[in-house]
Amino acid sequence: MSEEPKEDEEQYTGSVVGFLEEASDEDVHLHKQDNSGQAAKRIVKAAPFVRALAKRLKVDLESVAGTGPDGRVTKEDVEAAGK
Repeated sequence: MSEEPKEDEEQYTGSVVGFLEEASDEDVHLHKQDNSGQAAKRIVKAAPFVRALAKRLKVDLESVAGTGPDGRVTKEDVEAAGK
């Protein structure tokens, strides 16, 4: 008769259940459609402090063309859009 494992013990089953893979930029769809047929908002790459600055200056990040790496919106982009 086998002994029941304790609740807080991990059990090794020896089975691989899956692999994780990082998505590339080509895999990320920037313009998706929801069920209403309207285009969803695009994903904007920006640091948290840049988002806070945009909110304070009332700048819509979706309307700002990012000049940073990979199209990231920078502090300078938001300041220029806020003028």
